[in-house]
Amino acid sequence: MKKLPKRMLIKYDREFPNATGHYIDIAATQLGIEVITDLEAQADVILNIDSCSKYAYSREGVPSFYWETDSWYPRERILGFDKQTRIFYGGCLDDGIRYPANAIYLPLAADINLHRPIPVEKKYDIVMIGRTGGEYTERDRVINLLKSKYNIYVGETEAGIPYSTAMSKGKLILHRSVTDFNIGMRFFEGMAIGTLIANYIEGMNLLATPFMHYIPFRNDKELVENIDYYLSHPKEVNRIAVKSQALVMEKHTYINRLLEILFYL
Repeated sequence: MKKLPKRMLIKYDREFPNATGHYIDIAATQLGIEVITDLEAQADVILNIDSCSKYAYSREGVPSFYWETDSWYPRERILGFDKQTRIFYGGCLDDGIRYPANAIYLPLAADINLHRPIPVEKKYDIVMIGRTGGEYTERDRVINLLKSKYNIYVGETEAGIPYSTAMSKGKLILHRSVTDFNIGMRFFEGMAIGTLIANYIEGMNLLATPFMHYIPFRNDKELVENIDYYLSHPKEVNRIAVKSQALVMEKHTYINRLLEILFYL
């Protein structure tokens, strides 16, 4: 990439305020790129993010990219790509087997202007902000395990600052992913906001250092032992929060991700 494009068509489902595409819109604007939403408008580059159809939108003569951020999900959308469409996938590194050989692993990220520590009282031992019920059976089980022993808050909030405010009320931020092989948004958002304790997924250690940037657990015993230890060592909790926020600011922002995509222009 010799220089940034002037106009970029970014296609995603805009009905969701916390969609990855929304944060990429913000990142592009911060980089001085004009974001285009009209499929017929002139653009220098096209970026599809979790396209809602089986076919990524492309246009003859215009470089196009496709970033499937939830690559763990059983969809059939990797169809109909022309040769100029470069594919990126999230989820986890091992998901690459589902994509063409030249597909590139591109994990999710955080928006450090929205996902940041908010100065509020830490009223809870643990906070878990996110969906429960339905397909989140393992998340529900972990929450029920902890409820009897810790002061834990579980809920959902609006995206952005309300989300960060709710997360900041916990001494520890809990993340239990929907599967055992999906490194989702909350991994990066949790590290940007506070001290994250998360179920370990293969590949996390390539993105952040365990016990330096986040607290991993592989089973219930490790989860409880780690919670007990860190709740009794608040200085270490603060140390992890400071280091994790610095890491996200340096390596895991949506500006980082967009620049990684545009590198292939």
